[in-house]
Amino acid sequence: MSDFFQYLEDHIYIPILVGLFVLCLIVLLIWWLCRRNRERYLYQPLNTQDVALYDRMYSNQKQAAEKEQEATWMNAQYYLRSHPQFNRLKQLPQLGSRSEKQWFKVSDQNRSEHLLTTLPRPDKCLLDLDTRTRKMLNSLFQLLKHPYMFAMTEFDYVLDQNFVVIIQPLCPKGSLKDVIYQTNYGTPWVEKYRVKGRGLRLEQVARYGKQILQGLLFMEQKEFPPHGHLHTGNIMVNNGVCQIAGYENTFIGLKSKLSAMARRKLKDQPEAIDVLSFGHILYEMCVGTELDSPHPQPHHLNIINNPAVVSVSHLI
Repeated sequence: MSDFFQYLEDHIYIPILVGLFVLCLIVLLIWWLCRRNRERYLYQPLNTQDVALYDRMYSNQKQAAEKEQEATWMNAQYYLRSHPQFNRLKQLPQLGSRSEKQWFKVSDQNRSEHLLTTLPRPDKCLLDLDTRTRKMLNSLFQLLKHPYMFAMTEFDYVLDQNFVVIIQPLCPKGSLKDVIYQTNYGTPWVEKYRVKGRGLRLEQVARYGKQILQGLLFMEQKEFPPHGHLHTGNIMVNNGVCQIAGYENTFIGLKSKLSAMARRKLKDQPEAIDVLSFGHILYEMCVGTELDSPHPQPHHLNIINNPAVVSVSHLI
């Protein structure tokens, strides 16, 4: 036995190698056990009942969406029967965030393309949707003829079906949000704004900002109520010019997505919502993404490279 220990002392590398070998075996064993458990967890098949439930839910959602599309298609066709000046109806995908709203493309007698949108009468609409109100609103919207206001071709509704119809010129360039995110206007809303947009050049921000402000001042001069729905999706870009759209939403009782945040900040000055909204538009044009709080926080301002824009953002 003493000879064995003496041999190990003379060849010390042997017990070291044996120890390393045993350690490697232990590490490999632990790795194999962990991998086996992980694969069992990752690839465990779904319960048949779970799969059936998911398939059933997906099928129900798909059927409901198809049924809703079919109903809105029939409503749009029903409307065009009494308005022969528009034809060539084509249903478009969901272009905006309002799920109850549907979009169609139509042509007039001069073959000019228009965007026809329908939506159920909002619950908070306080107007009596009769012939007198329709004429009044159409006359009112015709007052907004200005280079920085998006034209309203027709505001209408169908009493027996209880839905609102809005017809406006088709803007191939899309909205200011489409410009920021570099997307096509006809791409479904759920797809085209997934990736962060690209901030605009400073001269573009200055030019577009000035146009939007002049449009808002024109609305004020015409004694219109605050827009209340001002965001980049409601600013159309036509031949490089920003034009304000969506001004009809206040009249039919729709609420802006900014309203929930703004109510807390503007309890004493609800009319200032357009000022706050303009600040959000300015931020989105500069950064390429929406501002996720009522007012910019330090981490929001840190990603703006231009000091002039930062100083203006402090005023939001």
